[in-house]
Amino acid sequence: MRANNRVVLGSLVRRVVMPVLVGAFVCLAPSSAAAATLPTGFEDTAVFSGLYGPTAFRFSPDGRVFVARKNGIIEVFSSVDATTGTTFADLRTEVYDYRDRGLLGLALDPQFPTRPYVYVLYAGDLGSRSDPAAG
Repeated sequence: MRANNRVVLGSLVRRVVMPVLVGAFVCLAPSSAAAATLPTGFEDTAVFSGLYGPTAFRFSPDGRVFVARKNGIIEVFSSVDATTGTTFADLRTEVYDYRDRGLLGLALDPQFPTRPYVYVLYAGDLGSRSDPAAG
């Protein structure tokens, strides 16, 4: 993680930084027999492909797109037209990525990028913590 990036960490078990759980986006692939027909004027286009386990995304006012991945990686794309992203934060050592757990939510500060804070919601593994007060 670069020094000028500010990430506020939270944990489902310890505390929740965000007041509202950010919804994850889910891709459901219909069978070919039940393929969805889009209304007139709509188009089905993949914006980013090849992402492993995306759980949330946020659009910044400056055009950047932040994508949270289940394993704890947050990538930032310079725009929706960018084909590759760069790692904004690597939280894999903090995130407990097992089954339905992992990095679950992402939010940008309401005054982003003036206040360059990114808030995340994730599950942590208290079993591996050395702090006896943790659980």
